[in-house]
Amino acid sequence: MDVDVFGLLKQVDMLYSYAKLSEHDLGFVRILGRGLGNLLFPWARSVVISEKHKLKPIAPTWLQIKIGPILRSEPDLRLYGDLFYTPKESIHGFQRLFLLATKKKINEDFLPTSELKDGIFVFCGFKNYFKDISKNHNLIWRELLKITKDIHKTGLNYDFTNCVSMHIRRSDFKLQKWDTSIEWFLWIMDELRRKIGPGLNFKIFSDGSDEELSLILKQKNTEKLFFGSALADLLALSRSRVLVGSANSTFSMWASYLGRMPTIWPEKGLFQILHYEHPNNETEVSLGGDLLETFIANCRKNI
Repeated sequence: MDVDVFGLLKQVDMLYSYAKLSEHDLGFVRILGRGLGNLLFPWARSVVISEKHKLKPIAPTWLQIKIGPILRSEPDLRLYGDLFYTPKESIHGFQRLFLLATKKKINEDFLPTSELKDGIFVFCGFKNYFKDISKNHNLIWRELLKITKDIHKTGLNYDFTNCVSMHIRRSDFKLQKWDTSIEWFLWIMDELRRKIGPGLNFKIFSDGSDEELSLILKQKNTEKLFFGSALADLLALSRSRVLVGSANSTFSMWASYLGRMPTIWPEKGLFQILHYEHPNNETEVSLGGDLLETFIANCRKNI
């Protein structure tokens, strides 16, 4: 492949954006990266800021090597290298590596500024989660669909009519004792059937095994869904009519943020308001607590 070295050297006096998805970013692969829900935060902030300040985006490094999912024999190894297209407007290939190696790196907190004329604004980490992008969900949704490969869009057309979707996070959450109890999910199922109707169907999205989920899966009108990847499941979840999320799960939060559907969280499970325009569309409830009628009415309307 011919490389226009002179052309590369002329790339001066331009401001770029780069979502650095993890600390150990080698440019072509990342080591010990986080889950997809966490990785989307720096990417989303870079998308919003790039559009606002007319920055030239540099394609992020999505491919990662993560040992945990391999050791646990999870169906999704979370490598993330085959999820996304590289947008035409993003800098990629040798030019990308050249700029990352030669350009000055600038922390995203220095935006906006009129003093800087050249360099790469780097976006990394959770920062403040959804706070800076709370009102940009339409933009994020559009850009996420634009870069997603078609094979991961199959869940977008799934018919969730008369269905409640549950995201039950297990895996490493269970190891760290962050997981939400199965008993809570079972109670939510009973409450929704009692208040909305006994014919409700439940669609389960989970990284847990069928054995771990056995008490859930043997409930009537209940089935586990998997669309082939974390991204495919996230997009499918975002099309849900009603969502029941797991505490502390940014994956659950992304589904609710993108989908804007009525969402139920365990008590203290939602650490940030996502639906700024309809705060009654989100609720937290403890095991044995009370699902308010105003929230149930939203669920009925959406189902």
